Amino acid sequence: MKRGFILFLLIFSKITYAYGPEDINLSDYEFRRYVIPQLISIKQDYRTLFFIINPELKSLKAGGSYLGSVQDFLQTLSTTRDKEKRLDKIRKAQKELSKFIILTSTPPSLLEKEFLLPQDFLHSQKAFLNFQKALSSFSMSLDHYSFLVEVKEGQKVSPSNILAELSLVKNSFDLYLLTSSDYRFRNEFISFHSEFLKPVTQLILPERNKQLFIQKLNEFNLRLNFLNVVLTKRNKKVSRQATTLLNIMHNRWNNILKVTIRK
Repeated sequence: MKRGFILFLLIFSKITYAYGPEDINLSDYEFRRYVIPQLISIKQDYRTLFFIINPELKSLKAGGSYLGSVQDFLQTLSTTRDKEKRLDKIRKAQKELSKFIILTSTPPSLLEKEFLLPQDFLHSQKAFLNFQKALSSFSMSLDHYSFLVEVKEGQKVSPSNILAELSLVKNSFDLYLLTSSDYRFRNEFISFHSEFLKPVTQLILPERNKQLFIQKLNEFNLRLNFLNVVLTKRNKKVSRQATTLLNIMHNRWNNILKVTIRK
């Protein structure tokens, strides 16, 4: 008992160690060359990990890639002045959205899911309906936006509103996945998603924002270490494949720290 408590204290102290400004020495080159690629890999590893632990949801794994493609096409519209090029990007976005709509038209069956509480079925169903509502609204808005671009010579129509609607779709899709996930790890999935994944994917990677990364370094360190502890250090067994992937994520993060922290 005493040894277990001491081990817990050692792990907790390592997890909660805070780096100050005096500890950090990260150049712009190091951030672009080493940190950004590792963050991208951690993001991809986490997506894979989530679906390994929640295999019933695996049929939806490609959904994030489809929505990412839609976003990529739409984000470049504001800097594309040629009308036909703008319309071409919108058509490509609509094509990717059609794939996503087909993929998510029917929710996966959760009846055989082992680690789901009785009330979770109702919450999951409600989250799916809210997601479908947001998706339907966005699809109609994108069609309308395409029409406006065609009749108003493109550059006069801002894509900001349509991008805001796309964010609602992405958030509601992620909420559905989290609501339907293994209840043993759900709280940590939610925390990691909101406090690590979202700022990394929505702000740091698109904007190559080094200062925000440094600002959130301790928070990221806490979340990634807690994810590792919750999934591997407690009496809740995960597969060897999941454990291996967690180790890979942890090693990637340690590589980031080696570059970021002052020698």
